[in-house]
Amino acid sequence: MKLLDNQLDKASLSKFGEEACRLLIARDFSGLAGRFGFAAAGMFEASTAIEMELKRSLSGQDFLSAEVESVTVSNFKPGDDMFRSLIECVVVFDKRARVLVELIVSANMNLYLEDIGEMA
Repeated sequence: MKLLDNQLDKASLSKFGEEACRLLIARDFSGLAGRFGFAAAGMFEASTAIEMELKRSLSGQDFLSAEVESVTVSNFKPGDDMFRSLIECVVVFDKRARVLVELIVSANMNLYLEDIGEMA
């Protein structure tokens, strides 16, 4: 998704991170892919790749509950030609499995889902 200049502050980016997590928790993979895309989709459709990554991160286990544990926004060093900001979200599934959801703001102001991965 293309961001506006007034959407680059940490509060706005945190809200986008929370939105992405809510869509993931709701298993709205199509909505998540449609809103943010998925950089790691590879040869798969983005929504399918997101679902596969979540299943892999949860070791194939289904979940009954989930909550956003944290959302952290950090900026890349000034002068970075590729990226502006990183949004790291931790989602806890069934109070035991932690999954990291990462979104990136590119230098051209596009926000996209970068990765979903299991946390130790």
